Amino acid sequence: MTGDPVGAAPPTDPRREPVLSVRDLRTTFVMDTGVVEAVRGVSFDLYPGEILGLVGESGSGKSALVSSVMGLLRSPPANVGGGPVTFGGRNLLTESKAAMRRVRGEEIAMIFQDPMTSFNPVRSIGQQISEAIRVHHRVSRRAAKARTVELLALVGMPSPTVRYAQFPHEFSGGMRQRAMIAMAMANQPKVIIADEPTTALDVTVQAQILQILQAAQAETDAAILLITHDLGLVAELADRVLVMYAGRVVESSDVFSLFAGPKHPYTLGLLASLPRIGLEVDQLVSIPGRPPSLSPPPLACAFRARCQLSHARERCRVEDPALRLVGDGHASACHFSDEMAAGADLAAGGGVDGVSVDGAREPLR
Repeated sequence: MTGDPVGAAPPTDPRREPVLSVRDLRTTFVMDTGVVEAVRGVSFDLYPGEILGLVGESGSGKSALVSSVMGLLRSPPANVGGGPVTFGGRNLLTESKAAMRRVRGEEIAMIFQDPMTSFNPVRSIGQQISEAIRVHHRVSRRAAKARTVELLALVGMPSPTVRYAQFPHEFSGGMRQRAMIAMAMANQPKVIIADEPTTALDVTVQAQILQILQAAQAETDAAILLITHDLGLVAELADRVLVMYAGRVVESSDVFSLFAGPKHPYTLGLLASLPRIGLEVDQLVSIPGRPPSLSPPPLACAFRARCQLSHARERCRVEDPALRLVGDGHASACHFSDEMAAGADLAAGGGVDGVSVDGAREPLR
């Protein structure tokens, strides 16, 4: 029913059990200039076998969110609260460091956006992937090496036996990302978190990495949380989308509904800024202004100063909009989301590049 509040949690699917469930996650950083509230009450569910896209500008809190879930933030300066973060019947926020080390890499794997800084530069790629296997499983060095070569071949690495003995600096950017995906697949995880997996790669290599991610999901049957600012990537891969702004989820929907009819002005701005094939413009559309400071966080709508829907209305200045249902499985944190019907104009003529209104995806290019 349209207008039902869902509080901090996007709509869930009662027919399925989530593999990862996050509720009211809050992360702050104590800085010299004050306390920064980087993640402000984020909730979501990730279901088996799906790809959930997490999108937003740089600084919206995407990486802080997943680092909080994975227990990768140092305290101090970070302080992670709220929750629970439920995985396998456990609250990851209360697990010991030793328990989280067992979870990371075996049950939840992460693909970082810069593999050059993620690999040890003085050890071969093969040694590092083999070590990731042997840390979690009692297997011989020979068996771990055989599995590593198999994984490198699976992600399309040329001459995988030769590449096993090479060092990170001997790999191109695309090859290092393939190796990072191979490491993520090594222990058949239930969840793969991909943080900007195609950053700094050329378009051809990006397409290859996307195909490898899909192959990784087929191989492991894992759910994937895809963090990106690239809506084209989301259009091609994701099943559902969470849009983050200023540390909060401001819109949640299946990918087709989001692209056909966004229900938050920030999402509309992101979609409008995408270049369109076959459409000539003098200059690309951009969202005016800058994201707000989160030290202290805004007391009302964080997007109001950049919003073309607000018109300085009092409600936007005094009341922080709750995330609420505005359609079937579609939630928005906007007081005036019912005025967003014009957003569907973005999809006129077949939809935003990559996904159409009728739910037909274009093939990976």
